Amino acid sequence: MAEHLTVDELADAAAGLVDAARGAEITEHLAGCRRCAASQAELEQVSVRLAAEPTPPMPAAVTARLAAVIDAEQNRRQSGQASSDDEHRYELAHRHKPSLGTLGSDLAKPSRSRFLGRALVACVAAAAIGFAGYAAGARAGLGEPQALRSPLTSRNLAPQAEELRSKTDLDSHWLSLAWSCARKVTDGRITDIARVVVDGSQALLVYTSTGGKSFVTVVSGCPDDPKASTTTELPR
Repeated sequence: MAEHLTVDELADAAAGLVDAARGAEITEHLAGCRRCAASQAELEQVSVRLAAEPTPPMPAAVTARLAAVIDAEQNRRQSGQASSDDEHRYELAHRHKPSLGTLGSDLAKPSRSRFLGRALVACVAAAAIGFAGYAAGARAGLGEPQALRSPLTSRNLAPQAEELRSKTDLDSHWLSLAWSCARKVTDGRITDIARVVVDGSQALLVYTSTGGKSFVTVVSGCPDDPKASTTTELPR
């Protein structure tokens, strides 16, 4: 890959919108290209700066409503009473989505600095409007992963983690306290997080993706003293 990566390609890779082969090529290119690695770092800083932006406090009524919705959804999933309509919507939501980076490929691309500047402005604006509610909810603990009743062991962790993910609707819980804690001691993009019991102790099971490979890591000590213990690669 002789040419430099576009911002669109970097954003797609960070969002997991490229296939494993392309992801491996991008990872290899970033390892030997300072310019593209710097672009990737700047894109990552957009989300970091966004997370650091102060958000207005969420009204108590909204907080209560969100908590009620989350509790109701959690109870519905645990009871196993998902309707066929819910299953259909879930299937549609999890179908592979094509990369957005291919749209408008015939148009002139803005410079990297202009794109990053606009992205940061857009992110800050989102934080002041629609994103404020999500970020405030995440920081208030409304977006934290629920504790699962699936005790695991660090021995032979990969098949247990795969089985758990196949039976449970997991999420990355982006910007939550669990996500912020896990990213301090893991590498790659966090795709899913589960709060479980491993070897008899409470821990986070953190699924990550990097270099076209997937891993799962047991993280304990959150939020004050995070430590990553067992890390194992997941089968493709």
